[in-house]
Amino acid sequence: MAELREHLRRKANFNPNQPRVPAGSEGAGRWTDDAQLTLVADKPGPSAEPPLDKPPAISPTRPSTSQERTAFLKSAAQWVARALKRGTPIGRFLAALEVLSWFDPERPYFEAYQDPPKTLEELQGAVSESKRGYHKHHIVEQSSAEEDGFPRSMIDERENLVRIPALKHWEINAWYQTKSERFGFLSPREYLSGKSWQERRRFGLQALIERGVLEP
Repeated sequence: MAELREHLRRKANFNPNQPRVPAGSEGAGRWTDDAQLTLVADKPGPSAEPPLDKPPAISPTRPSTSQERTAFLKSAAQWVARALKRGTPIGRFLAALEVLSWFDPERPYFEAYQDPPKTLEELQGAVSESKRGYHKHHIVEQSSAEEDGFPRSMIDERENLVRIPALKHWEINAWYQTKSERFGFLSPREYLSGKSWQERRRFGLQALIERGVLEP
C-alpha cells in the first residue's frame, strides 16, 4: 500500500495527503496549499453529499473477460476518486488491491484515472508518447465531425489531439452517445450535428474540464 501511494504521489505531483478546500466553500474538493485545512487521507471532513457507497467487491481471481476487468477498473477508479474528494480514507481498499497479482497489468489504468487536471499544452504535448493507461483523444468528437463532412486531415491534426487517461476516454465516449435532457433529449453527438468546428471544439474542451482532465 505504501509503495502504491508513493507512486501515486509522484505521478503529476499527485499527493493523496494534500488538503482540499472543504465542502460548502468556493472551489470545494479542489487541492489547496493551505496547511490549516484537514488532511483528506487521514480523516473525513464534513460534507453535505450523501454517504459514500461501499467500494466495489474485489475478486481474488482474475475476471475471465476483458469486459469484467474493465468494469472493475472503472468502478474501482471512480470509487477512489469519490473517496478522495469527500475525504474518506482509502488505505484498506488500496491495500487489498496491492496484493492482487492479476491487478498488476491493469494498475496503470487505475492510477492514470487519479491524475489531477492538466493544462491543454500538457495534454497535447503528451500525445507523442504512448503510455499504458492512456489513450489519444480527439477534442472535436470525430464521429459527428466526420458525418458532417469535416476532412480527416482536420479531425486528426495535432491541435485536435490530447492524451488522457483511458478510463476517462471511455467515459467521454459513452457520454457522447447518451441522450440527455441537458441537450434537449439528444445525445451530445446528435446535438453537435450541423455545428461549426469552433463550437465543437469549445464543447469538447468543456467535456474534458467536466471530467477533471483539463484545467478550467
